[in-house]
Amino acid sequence: MSMNAPTVQNAGSEKKMEKKMDKKIATWRYVLAVCGAIGFALIAAYAPASFGLTQAGKTMLGILFFLLTWWIAEICSFLVTGFVGMLLMLLFQVADMPTIFSGFSNNIFIFMIFAFTIAVAVTKTGLGKRIAYAVIARSKPTYTGIMVTFVLIGVLLAAVIPLANACVVVLGTIGLMILPVFGQTEDTKSNIGRGLFTMLGLSTLNSANCYLTGVGAILVVGILAKGGYTLNYLQWLTMFLPASLIVSIIVAVIIPRLFPPEVKKISVEKYKEFQETLHGLGPMSVEEKKAAIVVSITIFLWIIGSFIKLNLITVGVLGGVLLMFPFIGTVTADDFSKKIPWPAVFFTGFCLTLGSVLQATKLTGFLVKISSPVMVSSSLLVFCLKLALLSMVVHILIPAPLAVLATFVPVIMASAKAQNFSVITAVVVFIMASNAAIMVYQKTQTVIAFGFKQFDTQDLLKPGLVTAALWLLMTPLVVLYLTAIGL
Repeated sequence: MSMNAPTVQNAGSEKKMEKKMDKKIATWRYVLAVCGAIGFALIAAYAPASFGLTQAGKTMLGILFFLLTWWIAEICSFLVTGFVGMLLMLLFQVADMPTIFSGFSNNIFIFMIFAFTIAVAVTKTGLGKRIAYAVIARSKPTYTGIMVTFVLIGVLLAAVIPLANACVVVLGTIGLMILPVFGQTEDTKSNIGRGLFTMLGLSTLNSANCYLTGVGAILVVGILAKGGYTLNYLQWLTMFLPASLIVSIIVAVIIPRLFPPEVKKISVEKYKEFQETLHGLGPMSVEEKKAAIVVSITIFLWIIGSFIKLNLITVGVLGGVLLMFPFIGTVTADDFSKKIPWPAVFFTGFCLTLGSVLQATKLTGFLVKISSPVMVSSSLLVFCLKLALLSMVVHILIPAPLAVLATFVPVIMASAKAQNFSVITAVVVFIMASNAAIMVYQKTQTVIAFGFKQFDTQDLLKPGLVTAALWLLMTPLVVLYLTAIGL
């Protein structure tokens, strides 16, 4: 008894310490939130009218400060914080009402709803899981081979499931099935689980940016369009896919060195059993076939749309409507209301609004001027390296990718244009560098991967730093590549 007593006492003291830490963290968050509110009032009232900043611009600068501090503090959801910011815009009349609500009447906002409708159809029918199973069943029976195969599956799934979070769930479910094949269980953390699931969180970020149907991509294209830069589906894919695929595959090969697997190669018998499990899905159902046909047609039209003058948004709406059409009915009214991630949709609408208001109040130009001592560069390459580092730091401080894009992309565009640099190249580098998550909280995809309970928070640090280093090394190559293809 005496031997156990100190253990119980220590356990009790540890719980008390954890509660104190939680309380301190909560207090810190609320203090930061209060500072954000006070900062808003001070900036709106006393900011100097320099660089042509109007009163509306000063007020908007205060609102932007408020938004950033509240997004960091996370005392409420990012969407609620965005709506509070919109309310402040209305109350202080920083812009006219059509501008403040422009993000919700934007064609990009409408397109996102129908892109998510396609994602619902793919996940509901099991088509996404079948695609993943079909590919994994043909992979080499080695740990590294399966890691690389998961990267390729992620790229394929991102094409048919615009929602990156759903891709992580599908891949994570298959990942849990793979653990027993290597002699591991999902109840006990192993290096195989650490490597596989940290890689899933990171590689899914890369895959999600490859297609013009991802949430971040849709937002950025909307912002670029307002600045006079239009991109089609094929152009976006050409810009992002090569670099994203290279980085993801290298990470998949390096991670087994960071977390040496307990078993490197699967026995032939176990692998055959695993393949039989994957084949247990049976033949494609009628609903799967309907979804497969509509999604295939939609993707094909997206790819050739620029050649036949067919708008990306028109094709997206066509695909979504067909999936809800009475004779197809893959997506029902109930699915539409309950399975589409409406908070993400409305937050994107707010982010589009934020970009419009920043331009309307001329705050974008002001931010470019005050940041010019740091951002002015001798060449496009130096400018892009600065942007890559900026992206990595900002995404650590603000775990809201859409908010970061809405805030910084207009500023980056203006800064690049002022220095006669390629606007598209600068924006692409900024987005690519954001994929280097070293903390779990930075991205929803890493949070979901962490939710499978196969790695600890500190386990993401090493592969995350490797990813960050790779993206920095890739930046010169990306700049050369985009310049070579005329962007």
